[in-house]
Amino acid sequence: MARYENGRIPFDVLVHLGGEHYLTPGTAAKFIAMRADVWENEGVWLEISPGANGYRWFEKQEEAYRDEPDGNAAYPGSSSHGGEYNGRDAMAVDIGNWGRLGRALFYHYARKHGFEPDVFDWEPWHLIDWEPWAAAPATATPAPKPRRKRNTMTEAAYRTPGGTIAIQGRLGGALTLLDDPDEWTGIHQATGAATWGISEDKLNYLVGHYGTVPAGLYDTGREPLRILAPAEGGASRYGALGGRAWPLTNVRDLAALQRQAAEVVVMAQSEIDAALAWRNF
Repeated sequence: MARYENGRIPFDVLVHLGGEHYLTPGTAAKFIAMRADVWENEGVWLEISPGANGYRWFEKQEEAYRDEPDGNAAYPGSSSHGGEYNGRDAMAVDIGNWGRLGRALFYHYARKHGFEPDVFDWEPWHLIDWEPWAAAPATATPAPKPRRKRNTMTEAAYRTPGGTIAIQGRLGGALTLLDDPDEWTGIHQATGAATWGISEDKLNYLVGHYGTVPAGLYDTGREPLRILAPAEGGASRYGALGGRAWPLTNVRDLAALQRQAAEVVVMAQSEIDAALAWRNF
């Protein structure tokens, strides 16, 4: 029997990972451990898809069922994201950039850290934790074909007295502003990076001088070619490379980027608009 009704978990017993991302303590511990492991061995920082794509409370399930095309969202009160599924505890989490690893390697890391992938074979990004209140596994099998470690995605990180943290993927690069301490905790655990204390005025100077990029992205100066797809849906697509982002206005432009193996990144439209406005993507 499940601990809570589907979509009715009190928020004060959940872990907030930023935005609309909430997870049970056990699932949060497993996800953070998985993300650190993947970063350490593969150089990929896994991201939960924008929106309520960890825990999905009942009102969000109603919203998804109303707004999604037929068959694309569970009936309210039956979602695997609701903390209960088919009468037992369960917590689903959708990983937006799972494709950076490929299906086989992504599934390996998911199983290694206590998730079941491939529950729905048409949703490879969808992982389920059947023990969402249990701690992360203490032991794990080695990852296949280990790769050379990537040292860090931060050359500089700053913390103000107010708690704002700003990251530079490279000295002289645009800053990523974090206001969620949980996100910095994960980065610190994965990379060992530490912050330098600076004043609010100094941070404002750095932001004005170097610019910013949206949270979740890091200006390393070695950004791959990307195709941006709005998380809200629709046909609009955008190209991104280094310090430039631009709308793709015809099918031929999109096809040209696809031939160059451009990575598809799903982002909230507001983040895409900010990247286009800042030109610091």
